Amino acid sequence: MIKVILLNLLIAIAYFSGGVIGDLLAIEPSNSSPVWPSSGIALAALLIYGWRILPGLVVGIFCTQIYVSFGGEISTAIETALGFLAIKAFASSAQAILAMLLIQHFVGRHDKLLDLSKILFFFFYGALVSCVVAPTICIGVFYLQGILAADDCLFAWLTWWVGDVIGILIFTPIILAFLAKPKLIWYPRRASVAAPLGLLLLLLLTMFFIANNKKLSVFIHCLSIESNEYRICLKLRFMRIRI
Repeated sequence: MIKVILLNLLIAIAYFSGGVIGDLLAIEPSNSSPVWPSSGIALAALLIYGWRILPGLVVGIFCTQIYVSFGGEISTAIETALGFLAIKAFASSAQAILAMLLIQHFVGRHDKLLDLSKILFFFFYGALVSCVVAPTICIGVFYLQGILAADDCLFAWLTWWVGDVIGILIFTPIILAFLAKPKLIWYPRRASVAAPLGLLLLLLLTMFFIANNKKLSVFIHCLSIESNEYRICLKLRFMRIRI
């Protein structure tokens, strides 16, 4: 019993940590992330440990949504948007469960993924298909609540979907390579699968931060131009007053 509780606690912490990393990459207007590690963590955890880690996963998802939506202002989140956060947590949980069920049905329970066809089915149903759940529910709620305009919904949906898909494509194989059994099959994949995917993740993060820094530099440059124009305008007005 204690082992199960500790396992659920670790799953919650792992999901939350992935959410914190994903939140660093979030973009407006929906605050969606183009890379969401937690989706891969959730699927890998369910595939390896099954239903027994569901409580820890739900807790991790809920805490992550509070952090992503409100930062450290937890009291404000609980008072103003408990129901809204519950919907987002439900959507993420349902998505991970659907991915697990689809993989178990079309690929097999605890399959070693030795056949190319099963690998393709694994990512098709586990990532491309299942990942429509959370963005569809949440973006729909955003629109109905007036948080997103209709023109922004498609871009927000695609960003959310792509982030979850990339999270599964990268993080699920890495976690399976280190934790899945039998280790005789999965251990060699740490070098052949986990290492290249880890490098790919670093490359994506580097490209994203470089792009963000360029946008930030342009924004700061525009602010400095506007600030200089404002100072010149004030100076001209001051000169007119003195004249």
